[in-house]
Amino acid sequence: MSPMAQAIEVYKTDTDRVEFSGRLAAFAVIQDGAHDEIYNGGSRVRLIHEHQFEQGWSSIIRAEWGFDP
Repeated sequence: MSPMAQAIEVYKTDTDRVEFSGRLAAFAVIQDGAHDEIYNGGSRVRLIHEHQFEQGWSSIIRAEWGFDP
């Protein structure tokens, strides 16, 4: 199972935006009709900060971590 990533806008002004997002992904192995184990399938969490400067310039900082739920 791997649902779409979900995002939450934590903070937003005219010049700044902070977003928290990620996904929980897992898969199971079944052999000979017996349930073996549930494994991490690439779960991620991400934090994004974007700032709009004058004259059309902008910056973006992204940090992403993988984790094993």
